[in-house]
Amino acid sequence: MTNEPAPRIEAATKEFLESPCSLIVGTDFVTLDSVQVKGRAEGVEARTAADQVRFDENCARCVGILVEADRASEDAVWRFLPPGVVACVMTVEEVFDQTPGPAAGTQLAPVRTAP
Repeated sequence: MTNEPAPRIEAATKEFLESPCSLIVGTDFVTLDSVQVKGRAEGVEARTAADQVRFDENCARCVGILVEADRASEDAVWRFLPPGVVACVMTVEEVFDQTPGPAAGTQLAPVRTAP
C-alpha cells in the first residue's frame, strides 16, 4: 500500500468535506456492536504511522473473524476491504446505536431531555 490515497478514497474525502452533515459508522466484528457518529466535517489529514498500524491490525482482525465465522476464503474477504485510510476530522454532534436489534437508531449522545 502506498502513501497516496486511491481514487475511491479521494472521492470519499471530497464527499465528506462537501457534505453539510457527515457520518461515520463503526462496527466491532466480534460483538457486532455498531455506532453511527454524525457531525460536521472539519478536514481530512494524511494518516499517521499509528493510524496505518491501527488500520492494518483492524483489517487483519476483520479478515480473521469473517474467515472463521462465514467460512469465506481469506482472499475474497481481503478484496472487500478499503484500499487505504485517511484521518477524518469532524465535530461530533450526535451518536446513535446502529447495532442490529430493537435499540437500533437510539440516540446515545447527546442525550436529549423532554421539553
